[in-house]
This record gives sequence, C-alpha cells and structure tokens, in this order.
Amino acid sequence: MNKDLELNRIFKYNELPVAVKADFLIQFEEEQEFNPSDYVFYLKMIPYQQLFEEFDSIIGPNLLNEIENVYISELAEDIKTNGLINPPIGCEGIHRSLAHIYLRKDLVRFEFERIRFSDNFLSDRYLSD
Repeated sequence: MNKDLELNRIFKYNELPVAVKADFLIQFEEEQEFNPSDYVFYLKMIPYQQLFEEFDSIIGPNLLNEIENVYISELAEDIKTNGLINPPIGCEGIHRSLAHIYLRKDLVRFEFERIRFSDNFLSDRYLSD
C-alpha cells in the first residue's frame, strides 16, 4: 500500500491514488449530476471481527463458501505476500475484503462522506482551506 496514505486522515478526491479514484467513480456511473469533489474520504482500519460481521450480514450463510473460493484464496496469498496494493472503497473491493476475512486480518479501506449537497451548501466540518 502507498506509504503516503495515513489512517484517519481526511482526503480530497484529487489526493486519492488513481486506482482508488477509478473504484470510487465506478459506483456512480449512473449518476447524472455527480461530482467527486462533493465528497471527502477517510482511510480507516476495519478490525477483522467487524469486517466478518459486515459480510456475514450481507452474504449470510454463504460467507464461508465465498471465502473458500479459489480466487479469494489466491488473492489472500497475494495480499499475504505483497500486501494490500489498493485499499477498497465503498462497494468496490469486495474480493479484497473477503481475502482479509480468509486471512483473519484487519482491513484498511476508504470510506467517504458527501459534504456538498447543493451549490449553496458546503460543509466546513472537514475543509478548512
């Protein structure tokens, strides 16, 4: 993972790694008035237990089948050997998340929050400049 990425730091869109930007944009392909500058991003450490519980509630009883998938086990071995190259963001990176469950490891992922809801409102809670 990029050593310039700090946990719990607030990132603007233009500060994200290129691959993370691409993963973020995929989630909004259908949005007509979408602007990535309306969001802030946080790099968070998600404990293994929380990650497991999140995916257990999404996938349910098939979770064990999903993490035993050959692709997931191969990805997990790659992550174990080379580290996590690109942290997941939003719903992009499910396989990386499942690989961390397979490894029983905490996961670093980007979370985001919309800060601009119209041209008249920009939250100053996050942006000081």
